[in-house]
Amino acid sequence: MFDSPAGENLLFVTTTPVHLDPFATRASIELLVALEPNFMYLTHHGPVQSTAANVRLLLASLDSFVAIAEQHASPLEGRHQCIAAAMLEWLTAQLATINPLADLQQARAWLATDADFNTQELKVKLDKSKLL
Repeated sequence: MFDSPAGENLLFVTTTPVHLDPFATRASIELLVALEPNFMYLTHHGPVQSTAANVRLLLASLDSFVAIAEQHASPLEGRHQCIAAAMLEWLTAQLATINPLADLQQARAWLATDADFNTQELKVKLDKSKLL
C-alpha cells in the first residue's frame, strides 16, 4: 500500500514520542548519507535504499512536520489534535501522489499512530521553544 506501481515509497521520519528532535534527526540522516551506504535500516520495516531521492523524501517530511507544528503552535487548547490531523493529511496526500490506487481510508488508520507519536514530541519541542 505504501509504494507505487513504479516502485516509489512513502518515506517519512517517525520515532517514539520522546526521541523526535528535528535537528538531531536531520544531523543523523546527513551523517548516515555521508557514509555512502547502499541501504539504511531506519526502522523495523526493513532496508531503505540510500538514494538522493529517498534522502530528499525523509528530509522533506521532517521539514513539513516542523512547519505543521509551528503553524498550529497556538492556541494550546486542541493543539495536539490539530497537529496530528494536519500531519496525517500531509502523509495521506503524499501517499495519494505516489499511489493513486491506495486505500486512503485504510492508510489513514495505519498512519494515525505515527502522526500521533510525532505530534507528541513536536509538542514537547514547541513547549520548550526548541522547535522554532
